[in-house]
Amino acid sequence: MNEKHRSILNELLSTIDLKYSGVFLQLAEYAISLGYNPVRNKTSDITIDFRKNKFKRSILKMEYFYLNFRYLEDYNEI
Repeated sequence: MNEKHRSILNELLSTIDLKYSGVFLQLAEYAISLGYNPVRNKTSDITIDFRKNKFKRSILKMEYFYLNFRYLEDYNEI
């Protein structure tokens, strides 16, 4: 993992609770070892896609997990 990858991941990991950041970091390191590069999306939320330029596809998307839980709560109310 190079310095550019580390800075992109640190931006996301700094917002995540410490008990979850290890899991996010392991997933990120595995995606990078497969040749996928983390790319910060240009949104107001912190979202990172792991893409491979050769395939133009994303293997993994990480975002601030609070949003995911909020959507699940909204789904349960329906």
